[in-house]
Amino acid sequence: MVGIAVELLLSVGFAIVNYQHWGAYREFARRFAHDAETQRVWINGDFLRFYLEQEGALPLPLNETVRNGDLVISSKLSGQHFNSGGTVPVLVGTQTIRPRIPLRLAGIDANSAYSTTAFGLQPFDVSTGMIDELTAERFIEKQPELTFLHMNSPAAAHQIVSGVYDVENGEWRWMGQKAVVLLKCPAKPAPLQVAFYIPPQAPARVLTVLVNDGQVAQQRYPQPGPYTLSTAVISPNQKTATVAITVDQTFSAPNDGRTLGVILTAVGFEP
Repeated sequence: MVGIAVELLLSVGFAIVNYQHWGAYREFARRFAHDAETQRVWINGDFLRFYLEQEGALPLPLNETVRNGDLVISSKLSGQHFNSGGTVPVLVGTQTIRPRIPLRLAGIDANSAYSTTAFGLQPFDVSTGMIDELTAERFIEKQPELTFLHMNSPAAAHQIVSGVYDVENGEWRWMGQKAVVLLKCPAKPAPLQVAFYIPPQAPARVLTVLVNDGQVAQQRYPQPGPYTLSTAVISPNQKTATVAITVDQTFSAPNDGRTLGVILTAVGFEP
């Protein structure tokens, strides 16, 4: 009876861990569904293929060279090295898969041979370690030049990574649900500013700002109008900073297929 009980507990535990493992792949793929509709998205990792191919992404061949603007979604557990073609990666999203139940059929920090003997020869492992680490990287041709980026700047085309539409009226740009821009880090720590406008027809009221995938500010706005969100002093400790701006709600205008959030005028570190 004791053996049956132990076997039952192990079976349930492995089922839960396996469900959480593959569920994390599914949710990460959904985050980049819109990107796959509008640009080239590569899948670097067999475990990610099923869910990302459903969204329109493509498996990354061994001899493929990544081009400017490509998005590569990688799995540390099953990914491969590839040719970046001289482009520079910009991190736009990460996720760590680490279920709390200490059972592992596969994993970076496990000694299980579930899918490959590269990690060990055990049928399973008892561990609280990480199963996988997922990354989404945009590859661009050059490093950013500006620490403060106006949306009508000539440099905007090189420093906007995703989620921002073409300049309008020579001054501003609509963003979607999430905008990502790349900034040169200032010589010393400084606050980050986001200057934007909420039009009367836009339902967005909450703006969240992340720097290098860490949240640095979130603010609710009671009504439409122009605003400037300033964060506390930030010290990225890197040459570049990836700034992500998200809104809580979006809309689409008549005869306009775009997903619209708010209007951006500038993003950058205070001089």
